[in-house]
Amino acid sequence: MSFLAPLYALGLLTIAAPILLHLIRRQPRDRVAFSSLLFLKQTPPRLTRRSRINHWFLLLLRVLAICALVLAFARPFMRRDSQELRVKLGRRVIVMVDTSASMQRSGIWNRATETVESLVDGLDSQDQIALISFDRQSILQVPFGEESAVPASEQRQVVLEALMTLAPTNHATELGDALQFAAEYSVSAAQVNSNNASEETPTDESGTEGTGDGGAAEDARLQRATQLVVVSDLQSGGNLRAIQSYPWPTDVSVELRLIESDNATNASIRRLPPSDEDLKGERMRVRVDNASSSSTSEFELAWIDEAQQAYPIQKVQVPPGRTRVLSLPMPLDSVVAVKLDGDGEEFDNLNHFVQPEKADLEVLYFGSRSEEVRDDLFYYMNLLPLSTRSREVTCRSINANDMELADAEQNPLVVVSQAFDQSAAESLRRYIESGGTVLGVLDGLVDGAGEATLLDALNQIGEMKLSSTPAQSRDSNEDAGTASVDVYAMFSSIDYQHSLFASFSEPQFSDFSKIKFWSHENVGGLDGDVSVVATFDDGSPAIIEKMIGEGQLLVMTFGWQPSRSQLALSTKFLPLMDSLVNPARESQEGRSISIGDVFPFPPSADATISQPDGSTVPYREIKDTELMTQPGIYRYSRDGTESRVAVNLAASESQLEAMDSDEFETLGVQMGALSDRDLETARELQLLDRELEENQGLWQWALIAALVFIFVEILWAGLTSRRLMADPRGDGASYGVRTSRVN
Repeated sequence: MSFLAPLYALGLLTIAAPILLHLIRRQPRDRVAFSSLLFLKQTPPRLTRRSRINHWFLLLLRVLAICALVLAFARPFMRRDSQELRVKLGRRVIVMVDTSASMQRSGIWNRATETVESLVDGLDSQDQIALISFDRQSILQVPFGEESAVPASEQRQVVLEALMTLAPTNHATELGDALQFAAEYSVSAAQVNSNNASEETPTDESGTEGTGDGGAAEDARLQRATQLVVVSDLQSGGNLRAIQSYPWPTDVSVELRLIESDNATNASIRRLPPSDEDLKGERMRVRVDNASSSSTSEFELAWIDEAQQAYPIQKVQVPPGRTRVLSLPMPLDSVVAVKLDGDGEEFDNLNHFVQPEKADLEVLYFGSRSEEVRDDLFYYMNLLPLSTRSREVTCRSINANDMELADAEQNPLVVVSQAFDQSAAESLRRYIESGGTVLGVLDGLVDGAGEATLLDALNQIGEMKLSSTPAQSRDSNEDAGTASVDVYAMFSSIDYQHSLFASFSEPQFSDFSKIKFWSHENVGGLDGDVSVVATFDDGSPAIIEKMIGEGQLLVMTFGWQPSRSQLALSTKFLPLMDSLVNPARESQEGRSISIGDVFPFPPSADATISQPDGSTVPYREIKDTELMTQPGIYRYSRDGTESRVAVNLAASESQLEAMDSDEFETLGVQMGALSDRDLETARELQLLDRELEENQGLWQWALIAALVFIFVEILWAGLTSRRLMADPRGDGASYGVRTSRVN
């Protein structure tokens, strides 16, 4: 028998009290004075050798009552063989090894393996151990012994052999997913172990499980307690979002073992997505981040071409803990990466990129051609230098039959200045709906009937109700549809939020007062779906827009040739036309993803992916992209076309400041260090003792026994007292003298 509170056994010392009381002779309560004893000195009763216990049964009852009370407070229980329990009890440890890209830093991986080896060597043969590696994904490298049928004595060697096969990868860190994966595995493995223990529980002759002393259920409960040991650099880029709402198991605790690098200096480089200004100015922006623990602030940038040849660019100074954004000139087409030199860690110093592929675009023009150059719209449009580093733009004059060939990807703009039939109108509408832009120009060089016909054709495309309204000529008193003026007109209201005028939104570029318009068309009948982008100072619309599908229909009520306006001779003409061509650049920005991200191209039976080392693999399923584990330029080939994709390390891997354990506790993770083997065994035995004591409830029976002894003692003492009152001398004669209660 064992006791949950053995110190209460000291209460057995109180047994001496009733024994002493039974040995002491007490004087009677009633006294009778005798003259012969008047001058004698009174002496108290004392224990002498001649003292004898007269009421043994009363003494026994009182001693048993005290023993039963002490036993109840000591909380007794029947324990199984403690040595057998010590053999069965074993710690369950899951070692989680970080294999993300940040573990490539100098000295970290060697320290991580040494930490795991030291931890494994410190375990006993009875302990269960499992190994999990994690980066972007969590992989169970070695399960617990009961799952792999490996004896516990050999489990440590299996873990060490698996550890030797691991190495840092280029993937990002998903620490939250890894913790959830390990916790769920711990719970499921404990459940399997509990079920197996229940099946192996011996049965008695009646066929029922023997649970009198706890049985295998207690052993299974003990085995469910699991310790997670995370061996990682705990860099702050590790994502903990997965455990923000995860109910953490109460029987799983986590110990963090931080692995630090030999070199605290680290800086990273990252190319930023280009803006419209970058593309127009043929510039590239890069961001340099310097760690707060760095001891240097001077670095050097260099271009890297396909042959891995370096071309120095410039030196840059970034203080520790700061970030700097640089605008660099666009490199040569052969350059595939930008490199940062000057820090102690190389794993995040190279950023690959795909330069915008040069798109071949063609602007289509349908309209009359004039022999007089000053009156030819196409002539001035064809002179515009719309080609840039990322696109080659040419202009071509077409006829009405060619309109059905217009493609929104290859032909970003179609300019019409002449009436066309219904078939061409339907073709242009389909072209606009797919994302193209049609610009109708009312240049006023044909007769009024022709103008009305052009408006009708444009109305068919946009389902509009535009009409030519009479206008008061400024140089005559006659009404006409065209206002031909000696006193020029100007723009008075412009929507600078519109993409056509967005490049002029800054105050230094928004002045259109120097552009004069000699004549323009007066157009009315604007409905709710038609918006006015710009108006003249006489209140008539200058540019009208109607959105159709993914594209737009624009109507200019003026021509840009010098006979109609000064627009073609101004510096505003090129940006206006460029804004109409610029939106249609399907592949101006090269694709860039992080290792492990979804590949931006679909798989196909004939698709292949060329890796940076030159090898080619088929791309028939999404899982084939799991082979993309190295940063570099990958080439996707299908149907004779090739597209390039830049693959880099995740930016989060450069966030190297270590996380604090308080962040885990805030998310509900139960923290706790891996305890000593003897202390762990003692703690588990104490938990088992408490559970056994609660299940057996022997203290209740001891308390009942104490009450029974006290009740019998009261009855027996009362009976004995009445007997003494009736015969104080014990000879059968009654003298009626009152005596005290027996001792």
